[in-house]
Amino acid sequence: MFIGHFGAAFGTKRVTLRLSLGALFAFLLAIYAGDRFGPPPTDPNAVAWGTLAMWLLVLWATWVDRHRDTAPVLAPVHPLSDARRHHA
Repeated sequence: MFIGHFGAAFGTKRVTLRLSLGALFAFLLAIYAGDRFGPPPTDPNAVAWGTLAMWLLVLWATWVDRHRDTAPVLAPVHPLSDARRHHA
């Protein structure tokens, strides 16, 4: 349910974005489950490689964020600009 609300907030109209966002959440959930219910690592090298591999998650999340739909940014309007135009 959370993923559906998160996807609606991002305006997920593109199939690529929906699939990549869902895959990212599923991967993060699998990592969490493995951390909670799996045995502790026995090799320090495995911990080091896992820590270094976390940068791939940052790149993946950046890629997902760049594919979302964004609303057009409107220029701010000064409150007196309309009044000045009428009195000139």
